[in-house]
Amino acid sequence: MKILYIGANSGTSRHRYLALQRLGHEVFLADLLSFIPSNRLVGKWIYETGALGFSRWVKKKVLDSINGMEFDFCLIGGGYIVGPELVKALKERYKHVVNFIHDDPFSKVEWRKWRLYRESIPEYDLLTVVRTQNIR
Repeated sequence: MKILYIGANSGTSRHRYLALQRLGHEVFLADLLSFIPSNRLVGKWIYETGALGFSRWVKKKVLDSINGMEFDFCLIGGGYIVGPELVKALKERYKHVVNFIHDDPFSKVEWRKWRLYRESIPEYDLLTVVRTQNIR
């Protein structure tokens, strides 16, 4: 199966990407963190505003990185900088867009950081969570 995996090329996100490859799938990784500047100011901005102003930029960078490529479906790992417009655009191209999240996007501690993710929830075909409190 050809899978577009959108997530960070680090940590447990990278582990999922590599696991899909070990299972025999052809996986293309679109590294979300490579599309935004990596510094403390940007990190604080994302944390405090929910990536305000980044949604269009990330959408353009992701779509440019996969231009002309075909996949059976798209899997997004986490997705705190993935807005609803990107999810819609991916669904138009690849039919099914699935999200896997092991964080808590409804936590009061990081409420603002996960703004774009929460706005995108209705656009996904399937959401997979690991925390009981996130099921509802």
